[in-house]
Amino acid sequence: MIDPAKTLRITGDSEVDLPTDLSSVEQLWLEDCGGPMCAQRRLPLPSLRMLYVRNFNRPLLSVLDINAADKMEWLLVSNSPGCLDGFHRLGVFSQLTRLKIRGQRLSEDDLDWLCSLSQLQVLSVTDSSFSDANLNDLRSAETLRRGDFFRTEISMQANGPMQRIFPNLGSLDVSHCSLSPTAVTTIARCFPALERLFAIDTRIAELSSDERLQFSKLKLLETGNPGLDFDLLDSDFWPT
Repeated sequence: MIDPAKTLRITGDSEVDLPTDLSSVEQLWLEDCGGPMCAQRRLPLPSLRMLYVRNFNRPLLSVLDINAADKMEWLLVSNSPGCLDGFHRLGVFSQLTRLKIRGQRLSEDDLDWLCSLSQLQVLSVTDSSFSDANLNDLRSAETLRRGDFFRTEISMQANGPMQRIFPNLGSLDVSHCSLSPTAVTTIARCFPALERLFAIDTRIAELSSDERLQFSKLKLLETGNPGLDFDLLDSDFWPT
């Protein structure tokens, strides 16, 4: 938990008085803005660890001094088209451990940057065109512990592009995805440590008892089928 005194919030396009010294800011919120106020200057934030961006219509590179933000751990982006422009070219935020992208149209450069990140532990890409090929290209396959990909183009087809093994991923959400008939086999093979599976409104809701045996470590299953779902985990399982 970050001290509120170390949090900077910039919301709306009204004029605000920014502190002269930003060296202690660890958390930044950029929300419902992107006009003249956000173009005042690039903000040097050498202690920045968490960045939340929502309804922001400018490239982040235009308002942040990225060279002074090498401690970034967590980035959350929602409904902010173009804010990631230039990230792939410059290799920005390569040290991220948590990345959440919601309701965002992702360009090829955005996807290339996302896939290049090698230290992610939590990745949430939802309501987007993220696909099996993108998941297979992730360089953070070894470190990833949680993946949320609901309402994406993930299908988990057995003979498709999804071939990479994620040995440490314990939690997976593929709810509201058009999973292939062979998805169970693919998920069991690619995520051998899986303990928590969310697959609401998918073919997994019709899982047979034989297919369920493929998930030897599964402790929570949520498909929307009361006759199939179970939860053997504590509420604090896996960070959000």
